[in-house]
Amino acid sequence: IHIPYRDSKLTRLLRDSLGGNCRTFVVACISPVVDNLEESMNTMEYAQRARSIHSNTDETCMSPRGSALLLRENEILNAQLE
Repeated sequence: IHIPYRDSKLTRLLRDSLGGNCRTFVVACISPVVDNLEESMNTMEYAQRARSIHSNTDETCMSPRGSALLLRENEILNAQLE
């Protein structure tokens, strides 16, 4: 069954990230097992299509204070992971 790109559940979940004012990273997890070949190929095709999406972001959309708060939160989360 082929699910068109625009109608996929993953695209709807990532709608704000793929078209919004942010940087988005997509991690495509695939399997080397032959039984999973079709699913791995679908994942790679989706990742390739998502990779080709380019949007113009507004670099001034976040205040310096908001940016500093996000950086601090990121540091705290990274420290918790260590």
